[in-house]
Amino acid sequence: MVAVASYGVLAATAAASTPSISVSTGISPSISASVTDHVTTCPDGAVTVTATVPRGAALKLDGEALKSGRSVTTVKLAEGQRFTLKFGSGRSALLHSVRCLPADFPKFTVRGTLPFVAPFLAASVPTLVGKPSPYAFVLDAHGVPIWWKGVPGDSVLDVKPVSGGRIGFWHGRLVGQGTDAPFSVYKLDGSLDRAINVQDGGGDAHDSIETPRGTWYRIASRVRDHVNTTSISGPLDQPVLDNVIQEINSDGQVIWEWSALDHIALSESSDWAWILLAINPVGQALDLIHMNSLNEDSQGNLVVSCRHLNAVFHINKADGSVDWKLGGTQTAKSLAVIGDDSNPVHLMGQHDANVLPDGSISVYDNGAGPTQRASRALRWRVNTAVRTAKLMERVTDPGVGTTPGTGSARKLSDGSWLMSWAGSSLIRSYTPAGKLRFDLKFAGRGLTYRAAPIKTSQISHAQFVAGMDAQFPR
Repeated sequence: MVAVASYGVLAATAAASTPSISVSTGISPSISASVTDHVTTCPDGAVTVTATVPRGAALKLDGEALKSGRSVTTVKLAEGQRFTLKFGSGRSALLHSVRCLPADFPKFTVRGTLPFVAPFLAASVPTLVGKPSPYAFVLDAHGVPIWWKGVPGDSVLDVKPVSGGRIGFWHGRLVGQGTDAPFSVYKLDGSLDRAINVQDGGGDAHDSIETPRGTWYRIASRVRDHVNTTSISGPLDQPVLDNVIQEINSDGQVIWEWSALDHIALSESSDWAWILLAINPVGQALDLIHMNSLNEDSQGNLVVSCRHLNAVFHINKADGSVDWKLGGTQTAKSLAVIGDDSNPVHLMGQHDANVLPDGSISVYDNGAGPTQRASRALRWRVNTAVRTAKLMERVTDPGVGTTPGTGSARKLSDGSWLMSWAGSSLIRSYTPAGKLRFDLKFAGRGLTYRAAPIKTSQISHAQFVAGMDAQFPR
C-alpha cells in the first residue's frame, strides 16, 4: 500500500545516495520508482524546487541538468501546468511529472492502487459541502489526478471514457426536473468535440451511453399533464414526469425513442408513490419513474434502471416491450429471484445497472427508499427460459451504510470490483476475494456519482499527459 496522499502536504525525498528534492508547496505522492506522476499547488504562480545532487548522480529539472551539490530553482507554474524531474541517465532513468492542481480541486486521501486491468478511473464530485464542484477528472492507479476539465459554475455528472480517446460528461445546473444541458464529449486537449442534445423534453443528467454504431442514447424528461393517479392514491388530475429514451444519430436526429409511461403502469410505483406524493410540490410533475441508468446488451436491447420503481427492466428494442423485470412490484414480467432470501425487497433505490461481457447484470443497490438497508453491489444471472434471476455475487462494506442516491458498481475483467459508494464520499476497489485494495475518501461530504474504469486500450497514460499539456501549455 502506498502512503496516504494528502495533496499539498507531503514532501518528496529519495535515498541519500541519489538526488533528493523538495518543493516549496509540497509534492504528492512521494517520489519513488513505482510512482511517476505527482501533484503540487502553485498559489503564487511559481514553486521553489530545492535539490541536492550527490557527486556522480544525475538529475534534470525541465530537461536541464542540475550541478552536483545543493541548488534552489524557481519554476514558474500555473494551474494545470507541470514541470519534470529526470533521475539518472540512460535506460535506467526515471522521468517524474509534477503538475499544479487548481486551488478549488476536490481534496481527498487515497491508499492502495487500482487493478492493472483498468489503471485509471473517471469521476466527479457533483456537490462538495453543498456546493457544485466543477471538475470532471481522471485519476491514475495511485489516485493521482492525471487529467481534468473544469466547467466553472456547473455541476458535473456521468464522467466516462468515449471512443476515439475522448472523455464525455454532463455538466449544468442541477435544478428542477430536467435541463436543456447536453451530454458533452471533449477531446483530451479540453476542446468540445460534440454535444448530444435530446429533442422534445429536458435532457436528463443521469446517464448517456455511446453505442458501437456511433449513436447515443439519452434520457429526455417530458411532462405529461392531466394524468389520473388515483390508482396510487394520488389526484385525478396530476402532471407526471415521463422518462423517454432517445437514440440520437451523428446528425443529432432522434432515430428511436421509448416512453416509460407507455410501457410501465403507474401502480408499479406503489413502493415509492406514497412518499413522493407527500413531498411533491403542488403543481410540479410527479417523478414516479426516475430512470437513472441505461445499458445496451449484446443483442442491441436495453437494460434500464428506474430508481422510484425499485426495478431494472429489459426492453426489447424491436417492439418496445418489456421482456423482464428484476425487483419492484410483482407483474407478469417479473423474474423469480433466487439467492436473496433475506431481502424480500431485492432492489431499493438502485443505480447503475450494467450488462457484463458474460451476460450477467451488475447493479448498485443503494438500499434507499421508504425503508432502508446498507448499500451493496449485486451481480445477477438472468435465465429467460425459466424466468429467474439468480444472485451470483454480493459486495458489501462494513464502513458503508445506506446511500440515498447515485453510486456505481463495476466488475472488471480480473474479477475485481470498482465501487463509488455515493453519499459516503468513498470510491473503493476490491479484489475478487473481497479484500480492499484501493481506498479513496473525499473531504467535506463529497457526493460521488459514478467511478468509471478506464483501460489503457481506451486511453493511454501518454494521451492523458499530452492532452493536459495541450490544455495548459507552458
